[in-house]
Amino acid sequence: MRFIGVDLHKAYAYVVELSADLQKKHYRLCLTSEALSSFLETLDKECQVVLEASTTSFRFAELVAPWVGRVVVSDPAQTRGAVSQPALNDHKSAEALARLLHANFVREVWVPPASVRALRSQVALYRRLGRTRTRACNMLKSLFQQEILPVVKVRKPGPRSHSWMAEQFREQPQLRLYLCCLLRIINLMNSELAELEYALGGWCKQSSDAQLLLTVPGMGAILAVTLLAQIGDIRRFPTASQLCSYAGLVPKVYESGKTRHYGHISRSGGSNMRWALNVAVWSGSGRVKTIDEFRRRLVTTRPKMVANTAAARKLLTIIWSMLTHRRRYQDEDTDLSVRKWMSLGAWPEPSPQALEVPKIKDRRPSVRVRRVRTGE
Repeated sequence: MRFIGVDLHKAYAYVVELSADLQKKHYRLCLTSEALSSFLETLDKECQVVLEASTTSFRFAELVAPWVGRVVVSDPAQTRGAVSQPALNDHKSAEALARLLHANFVREVWVPPASVRALRSQVALYRRLGRTRTRACNMLKSLFQQEILPVVKVRKPGPRSHSWMAEQFREQPQLRLYLCCLLRIINLMNSELAELEYALGGWCKQSSDAQLLLTVPGMGAILAVTLLAQIGDIRRFPTASQLCSYAGLVPKVYESGKTRHYGHISRSGGSNMRWALNVAVWSGSGRVKTIDEFRRRLVTTRPKMVANTAAARKLLTIIWSMLTHRRRYQDEDTDLSVRKWMSLGAWPEPSPQALEVPKIKDRRPSVRVRRVRTGE
């Protein structure tokens, strides 16, 4: 029996192997195809491998799993405290992981399949592109404000405002170039966001869980996909409280002896789930009776933002019950759900060009000069 601790990095990994009698062997492993193939050939079904959850850990675990008896992806919040900070290095970290696995003292995390990881990446990219588009729109508004022009014309840049903007800054080429650059950025973001929405909508059509979430007023296709991408398999959360803790919607607790303090929410999970829940609460305002009444009671005694966060947690509790027991929302608006599903059915599929790898072009003169100088 061998217990193998792997401290993963982006380009390499540090490996410490412990035998059953705790004899140690350590070495550095480059994350290349040849080196990984050689490493996998040294493994057998008597090996147990442990690594911390990080950027490359899930893919590494998938590669190693067929070759060993057990692969464990550990919770970093538990294993990072096993080594004191002054003595922390790659060797110590990998050895601590191996010894914790030998002692059966490792808290495992769920390893999402490749499809879920891809869905999470698409959702994260969708939010980043949306923020980039918002920044460009704000810069456009700022441009017209500083030139004392009506901002209402560009509040929602689109075809209606094109003819008006086309007449601006004809005598000021520097400002006109700035305006055209911002509009090209907005167009690019719009086209990429559209392709992502087509892909996310196609996934939503095929998911029975998404069909359940769409019965909640205020829950659209993008919000449903965002939540399901983060939740993954609902069976890994035995209770609703565990799901709320995973989403970071529970208060921090400090307890020692007779002292106990509660702080702000932990925000331990990804922000995408909390964003989707808050948007769903606001979108369903006036139509989700249970959530509205709950938030209205809290607003009388608590700050508004605290009440909104509590409402988001209550909505997540309802979602856990819906997904666990396979039930539709109890106060479902049937007509609204039908309209949502008909609208989703009309979404087109991603274009074939969306799956073609584009050729990167860089026409910047500064880059060309640097390439000539370096001989690239």
